[in-house]
Amino acid sequence: MSNGWKDIGYHFVGTNGFVRPQFYIPEMDGSLEVGRYLDGDNFISDNEIGAHTLGYNATSVGYCLIGKEKFTEPQFWKAKRMIEFLLLKYNLKTSDVYGHYEKQKGRTCPNIDMDWFREVLFRCPTYEYFELSKYWMKTRT
Repeated sequence: MSNGWKDIGYHFVGTNGFVRPQFYIPEMDGSLEVGRYLDGDNFISDNEIGAHTLGYNATSVGYCLIGKEKFTEPQFWKAKRMIEFLLLKYNLKTSDVYGHYEKQKGRTCPNIDMDWFREVLFRCPTYEYFELSKYWMKTRT
């Protein structure tokens, strides 16, 4: 890879269905691709360390959303479910979920309000699917 890495720096990637510009496959929208290897235990060993946020790679799991600012609704729901799974798996709290921009100066990704992401998605599990979808789409257009 161009950075000299053996694979991508993220552990998981949420796709948007575009396999090339102007070529959209709906069935791939919101699918999950596995990147950097994790062996499934509760420790990140040397061969599992990601390359996603300088200074935090050894103690974090990297999740990337394909796209710049306009993520799709299927991506949103996949990210929610996957991050909820990771929180349970690693016995973490919602306050342990950060966007890249919150840890590294000069970054804007994931270009969403992480306070909203943490509060609404993880602390308010009773929110209706429709209401969350409506809010998400409003913020993305």
